[in-house]
Amino acid sequence: MRLSDGCNGCGSLLRQEDRLVRMYKEGRFLTKTLREDDGSPFGLKYKNFPVARLCHMLPAPIWAVLAPIQLSATIRQRFCRVHRVSGRVFMTCSTLIAIGLCSIGLCSIIKNRLTFYTAGFWDLVFLSAMNAWFVLTGACGVARARRSDIRGHHVWMLRHCACGYFVFLQRTMVLLTRGALMRGGFDLTVSKNAKAWFHVCALVAAAISVTAIEVWLAVTSASAATVLRAPSSAPQGVVVKAAAPINKRALALGPRLDALRTPLATPSPMSAAAAGEI
Repeated sequence: MRLSDGCNGCGSLLRQEDRLVRMYKEGRFLTKTLREDDGSPFGLKYKNFPVARLCHMLPAPIWAVLAPIQLSATIRQRFCRVHRVSGRVFMTCSTLIAIGLCSIGLCSIIKNRLTFYTAGFWDLVFLSAMNAWFVLTGACGVARARRSDIRGHHVWMLRHCACGYFVFLQRTMVLLTRGALMRGGFDLTVSKNAKAWFHVCALVAAAISVTAIEVWLAVTSASAATVLRAPSSAPQGVVVKAAAPINKRALALGPRLDALRTPLATPSPMSAAAAGEI
């Protein structure tokens, strides 16, 4: 492949992106174009923020795919190397996502573009808190793994995944409720209304995700503690040994081995004399 071909390919991709942007601005898609207060299309809010697009949006699908793989007990037990390698990629994506979200917040403050958020400054505070929890849970999970604390690593990574997946839950809530709200008279084509509902769904989704995982961890920890505290049926002072695995060949040869182990009968003197007379 020649260098010129690669350049032509990149140029073609950029031209297609510009064409889609132009179509969106002209309102040539099926949905009505939602615009910011200054008239710019809401869907193009990240166009001038390359760090947000490359660090926050691009790694998100990879992170979402790797999370279930990391939590799979089968892969952890049978493919340890895959778990370690994908874990490094997973945490790299987590780092990039956190950096991208920080860049969005900084650009919003420096460039006075708080229209990215629904409730202005307080929405920025909420997202910053979720981003901090996202970073903290990931860092604690990595620290527990380096200390070979498998249980602690699993607990903190569950919290990390729950914190990240709240975004997907929020998007799902927005999509599922959009039709009902529009029929009820709540016009989501108005920028202010759409952002307000977007913010409400974010708060509800975050509360559900964080609370649900903590309840799950509390229930599973209590169940494990109950099993460990359960009294044993064996008498005190008696060490219960694990049953040895069953060997089917030994069971089949058992009767023959028992016959070979049986000692031969010692002849009595009278039987020996009788045998001599014969």
